[in-house]
Amino acid sequence: MKSLVIFGVMVFYSISTFAKQDVAKVTFLKGIATELKPGQNKATRVVQNQTLQEDSSVLTHEKSVLKINFFDGSQTTLGPNSKFIIKKSDPAQGSILGLLKGTIRTQLNKSDNKKLFIQTRTAALGVRGTDFQAIYNPEIRITSLVTYSGKVAMAKVKPTNVVQTTQINPHTLEDESAYLDWVSHVTAKSKISDDFAEFNQLLDSKEAVEINPGRFSTTATNLSKPSMPVRISPAQFKVMKENTSLHDGNQKKIENLEKETQLAQKTENIKVEKFDPPAEGYTNIAKNEFAPKAGGFLDVTSGIYIPPEADAKFDSKSKLFIPSQEIGGVAKETGAYVAPEGLKLDAKKGFVAIAKIDEQTAKVKEELNKNIDQSTKTTKKPAPEAPTVSFWLNGPLNPDNKYKIGHHHIQFGIIPGNNAYRYANPYTSKSETYYTEPKGDFRLEYTWRFHKNIAAGISINEGDRKFKLLKQMCIGPDCTNDDDSKYHWGRRFLFASVFLNPKTYVRLGLGETETPYATGNSFGPYYNFTNIMNPMLSSTINYVIFAKEKFKIMSEINLSYLFEKSEHSHTAKGYELGYQAEALYELNTWFGVYSTIEYSYRNLKVTNDYTSFDSLYVEHTQHKFHIHNYGLGVGVLFSI
Repeated sequence: MKSLVIFGVMVFYSISTFAKQDVAKVTFLKGIATELKPGQNKATRVVQNQTLQEDSSVLTHEKSVLKINFFDGSQTTLGPNSKFIIKKSDPAQGSILGLLKGTIRTQLNKSDNKKLFIQTRTAALGVRGTDFQAIYNPEIRITSLVTYSGKVAMAKVKPTNVVQTTQINPHTLEDESAYLDWVSHVTAKSKISDDFAEFNQLLDSKEAVEINPGRFSTTATNLSKPSMPVRISPAQFKVMKENTSLHDGNQKKIENLEKETQLAQKTENIKVEKFDPPAEGYTNIAKNEFAPKAGGFLDVTSGIYIPPEADAKFDSKSKLFIPSQEIGGVAKETGAYVAPEGLKLDAKKGFVAIAKIDEQTAKVKEELNKNIDQSTKTTKKPAPEAPTVSFWLNGPLNPDNKYKIGHHHIQFGIIPGNNAYRYANPYTSKSETYYTEPKGDFRLEYTWRFHKNIAAGISINEGDRKFKLLKQMCIGPDCTNDDDSKYHWGRRFLFASVFLNPKTYVRLGLGETETPYATGNSFGPYYNFTNIMNPMLSSTINYVIFAKEKFKIMSEINLSYLFEKSEHSHTAKGYELGYQAEALYELNTWFGVYSTIEYSYRNLKVTNDYTSFDSLYVEHTQHKFHIHNYGLGVGVLFSI
């Protein structure tokens, strides 16, 4: 009975073979490759210039490469130890391939509207007019992809929704029952196995990501969609892009990785885009988004990404981290990742020693395994980060932000302000108050974050004040009217910000501040105003008190010291305390709006150095001004 069933299956597939059309031709073969034709139970050696049919599966052996030209115009190269199946090829719509293991490099005609779809056990890819390389590792069930030109859409899929891989290799047939099991798996219909419409629907969904040139994405995490595309090492990208035949030459490494990175960045012209996640990495469990640290290496054998180490150098030109030679390098001929001496990368175990290693190499191995753990072990979700601000220009960096290292940030605001001056009049023994009419200030800040923990910039606050003097402060014919003049109020300083943790940063500023104050002498009351410019040292601490998605509230406390300065026969010095609360809403990754409430108290001691015109009288009288400044403002934020 068993033999009869086998015979029936063999007859069915033998008959169906006649209906299969030739869809591709082998144009290059290096080494050994075998083909299992539809309806056959024994694999045969592939020869150059032979044709391939739908439902044919092809396997390359070690150090073997196969190049195929499809009749629809696309070109595919299958790397060593790789296997794929031609599921469908339609001259009008394109082709569907199943990558069962290994590496595939595909180039499509840009002028052709037909698409190529590739499916693995964990991902579906859709491309048009694109050059890319995909890797599927069945041991750890991850799909990784690098785009060289054009764009590739990738979506993560459940194993039940893709072409099943087999536990046995039909190219080395073990027994009849195993063959029947393989036939039932490969021929079983799945949701997206050979349906162009369902491929398009999946790859147009929110769960798909689009990988642009120079960028890498993987399905290694346990999130419902692939990782956010990040730029790999430009030096590796350049060599991998040139290695169109996927040959595996010698493993001699690039010696000066930093120099080659900068050269490759110029030649490949891979610029930072607004959709790129921060170079230092990004995690948002709620949105199913994860991006590893950018600038690392891709192991083309296992599909595992090796991110730069924690203290990797940040290159301001390429805006990427440059890994040190301690964590490995890049083969100058092939672009393959080369593990550190004494170590090898095992898909399941991570980095393991292949010989006796010293203490330093052991530490490197431990750090490497720690770095790749999040990309390869999907049983645990990354711990959610504390809610923090995501766009505040001088604010903290955190995995949930759009704030990018190396970018330039501009903040502009209008803050209608008012002042209440309280003055201890030594002549009347009264504490007198006068006010200013709100005329409005503007604030402009520029910040450059050149390191993950440090930023620098300049802050400018400018505005005018129109004072309203109280009658009690003035006696005599000169005091019939208030002082109608406008006086300048300003603050300008350079600053450096240091980020202590994801919610807190401190800022130190050095500059100058301008204060209008009342003047006079013992021959007359204080009813005139003038300005004095004091050098200023400012210290600020900023803390995020609330954050939810795009809305943030921050609290800021400031303490400034005003150094002594003499102008207009007066000498002034003092200090200032300030508090600010700011509400921020991000409209997108490069633009946000905010509102602010602020208050400051300035204590100013002014010494009158008045000398009469005949130099017969000199006065040195010290007076105190208590200046209360408060305002409510709005503004916008830009990230360039």
